[in-house]
Amino acid sequence: MFFKNKSLKYEYVNKSFADFISERPDYIIEKSDIDLVNDKLFSKVLYEQCLVGDMKTLKEGHYYGIETMGDRYFRVSKERIDNGLLCIARDITDEVNAITISETDSLTGLYNRNKFMKVIDEIYSEKKNYFLALIDLDNLRSLNNKYGHLKGDNYLNMLASVLKETPNATFFRIGGDEFAALIEDNCDGNSSEFVKDIFSDIFNMLNNINLNPKLSISVGIKKLDLSKDYLYNYEEVDKLLYKVKKNGKNSFIIE
Repeated sequence: MFFKNKSLKYEYVNKSFADFISERPDYIIEKSDIDLVNDKLFSKVLYEQCLVGDMKTLKEGHYYGIETMGDRYFRVSKERIDNGLLCIARDITDEVNAITISETDSLTGLYNRNKFMKVIDEIYSEKKNYFLALIDLDNLRSLNNKYGHLKGDNYLNMLASVLKETPNATFFRIGGDEFAALIEDNCDGNSSEFVKDIFSDIFNMLNNINLNPKLSISVGIKKLDLSKDYLYNYEEVDKLLYKVKKNGKNSFIIE
C-alpha cells in the first residue's frame, strides 16, 4: 500500500511495499517513480505501467489492473483521494501460475482444451468474428506403433514448435493428435486469403523440417457462424478435415 500526492511523489508507503523494492520506507518518501528507476529500484517497464494507472486515476478517479515486475504479477487498485492517489496491490503470482498450468498442455506447451473452450465462450459472448481450424497430425498412431510413443511425442512437439512461431493465430492441443486454431477476422480485405496465407506459411515450415517419415498435417478451416451453436460449427469444420484426409492428407481446405 502507498499514497502519492498530486505530483505523484510518495507521502506514505507501508512496510510491504518498502520490502518489495528492498528499501526503507523513509527513503522512498518524497521520491517519484522515476527517482526509483534512476536508483535502479524500479524497472522502466514497471514505471510505465505505474504511470498509466496513476494518470488514469487522477483523471477518472480510479484504476484497476494487473501489473508485472519480473516474473511477479500484482492486482492493483488505485483511487483518487485528497488530490492524490491511494494504491493497494496484491501479489497474485501463484494464482496466475496456477491458471497458466490449468490452461497449458503439459507435453507441447500450447494452450489445452480447457483454454480453447474458454476462448470459444468469449467469442460467442462478445460476438467476435473468428475462423476455426481443426488440425490433425497425420499418421500419429502408425508412428507410435512402429517407432514407439517417444517418436510420436517428438512429432507432436515439432508441430507445436512451428505453431508457436506462427503469428496472427492462437493454437491449442485439444486431443491426442488433434490441434485447433482460432484466427480473428479483423481484415478489411479478403479474410479467407489472410487465413490461407497463415496456413501456407505453416506448411512451408513443415516441409523444411528434415524428418523421416515426413511430418504432415491435415487441416479444415471455416469461419464460425455465431448464429449456430459451437457443436454445429465444430462438425462443419470437422467435415472439411475429413475431406482433406480422404483426399490424401498433408493439405488444407478453407471455406
